[in-house]
Amino acid sequence: MRRLRDGCMLDRLFHRANAGLSAEQYDVGLRFRRDWLRSTRSGRMVQRYTPHTGAGAGSMEETEAAVHARNAIDRALGLLTPARARVVCAVCGMDEYPGTRTRTLRAALDVLHEQWR
Repeated sequence: MRRLRDGCMLDRLFHRANAGLSAEQYDVGLRFRRDWLRSTRSGRMVQRYTPHTGAGAGSMEETEAAVHARNAIDRALGLLTPARARVVCAVCGMDEYPGTRTRTLRAALDVLHEQWR
């Protein structure tokens, strides 16, 4: 018996017996997911009352990383058709089950693999 920890839908699609994704597609999907998660992460929304001393809290670096990730997501989605962009965002970004859109997902990840090589 093999136990796998699946952290996202891409893991489930790649590690199942009849793998729905190739290794290249899986890597590209994880890269898109990493950028997606980084782009949605934001800094604090409230201000602290205590004064900051010493090194900075790193909020500017986090914000800058989020902006770079958003730009990477925009460039990636600009390479895809609307249907392919929707399925990549849904499966890689929001962890939705692809259902009948697996073929579209594979085609979209192939396009991104060609551009990100």
